[in-house]
Amino acid sequence: MRDTVINLQRSDAEELNALLDTVRNKQCAEDARVISLRLAALAVHARNKVLGAAEIVELLEQESLRFEHQAQEVH
Repeated sequence: MRDTVINLQRSDAEELNALLDTVRNKQCAEDARVISLRLAALAVHARNKVLGAAEIVELLEQESLRFEHQAQEVH
């Protein structure tokens, strides 16, 4: 009986870990998609405004800071 309980607990833990892995992977994929879309929008903006290299670098630095602040809010 005790072996059955231990096996069930291990099975539950394994299922939980698998679920957490799935959620983490989905979140990473969503984060990558959001960043990709944002970078594409920045590229369109830079192209439409005919920004120079220095302006594009500044735009990327601002975006980098935005992502950094967003990450700090989560943690």
